[in-house]
Amino acid sequence: MSDQTQDGELFLCSSIQGQPVEGKGMGLICIDPNGIEDGTELLREVPFESWGSNYNPATIAAKLIFKSRSDKTGSTQRKLSHLFPTQLSQIPFETQEKVPESTTAAIESLVFKWETLNQLNDPHMQQSALPPLTRETCLRHYFAVECNSFPTGLLLTLSLANHSCVPNCTVFQITNPTTKLTHYNLWSTRAISHGEECTISYMDLVKEVHTAAERNQYLQSKFGFSCTCPRCRTLAVSTGAKLDHLSVQGGEVSKNRVVDEMGDVFGVEGEDLACSAFIRKRSENSCTRNLANEIDLRCKGPLRKETRVCETCQTQFTLPELEEALLLGNDAVNKVKIAVAEGWKFISNFEASGGSMEGISGLEEHKMRLQKLKEESLCILHETHFVFQVMGTLTDKLGSLVRRERWNERRRKAVKEKE
Repeated sequence: MSDQTQDGELFLCSSIQGQPVEGKGMGLICIDPNGIEDGTELLREVPFESWGSNYNPATIAAKLIFKSRSDKTGSTQRKLSHLFPTQLSQIPFETQEKVPESTTAAIESLVFKWETLNQLNDPHMQQSALPPLTRETCLRHYFAVECNSFPTGLLLTLSLANHSCVPNCTVFQITNPTTKLTHYNLWSTRAISHGEECTISYMDLVKEVHTAAERNQYLQSKFGFSCTCPRCRTLAVSTGAKLDHLSVQGGEVSKNRVVDEMGDVFGVEGEDLACSAFIRKRSENSCTRNLANEIDLRCKGPLRKETRVCETCQTQFTLPELEEALLLGNDAVNKVKIAVAEGWKFISNFEASGGSMEGISGLEEHKMRLQKLKEESLCILHETHFVFQVMGTLTDKLGSLVRRERWNERRRKAVKEKE
């Protein structure tokens, strides 16, 4: 971690390097034999192209094309050459078809306008020498913008980071209050071994609770690929439902409908409830309760919806018990969603205010709250439930932000001591 390069607009830790990744094009790979520690700043980059709230991919694509065609050295084209898609064929044809002719026509019109103005300002510029602009070129740059953009800019190096639903890195957007310059930081959220890929989430997993199907539907429509990360490989991509979307309300529910909708919920591994959520105290008149029942009450095994039998303790449950458990699961997921939304809002407010020691304490409190909520939820939701991945993502982000701010505080103190 000692050798680091810094080039005005880019800081790149020497422990990572852009390398080809099978099935993904390029990626950021850990090349340090000792690996990367948790909470390490890996990259700090200023956008190649920036925008505010007026994001328009067609306009940005036109700018990239204009810069490439106007740069006689070829430097701009080389900088952009690695951006996905490097070939338009990498984008599904049905996705290409969704871009209207008016969009590519607008790109061509802007490029022609700027090149004409450029020629008027520079008599030596020969526009006729430039190759004609094709729809294919316009589309490739359009998708390059769509697939590689961050909230306020296009980043050439950070765009190498590929997506995972269980990322080992997180990205922070920071604006200097004095210069108003925005840069993006890439930090590790856990230890990364030599040869391992550094990944981020292209979705905001801390804002919404997503099933595998919902994640892949978004990724396919936005970026043209389906995720094959470890989390998605263990989940059935073709199905999935949010618990809070079920028609179980106020305990008034059709038993047949519950069974049908439970088929959607429990049909996806990673959305099971814990066995203990289904256990209900037997009738007060029952004399059959024994030590085995007490053990069952603490069982956290997953229940198989086809048989209503816990896979771990083999306890059989009734349909009314399943109905009640469904309500419990719904309530547990909603509690997680509220806590996650509040945690994200606190992070946004913290970064907008420039941070403070009081704010760091608040971040730590939110992290502890999530950890406590996880312990409570494990009594209802099976440990493989997808909400725990969402909570883990936010917990990692809170922890990384705390470590970053404490590191910045130590750096500020060191500077003051030198003065």
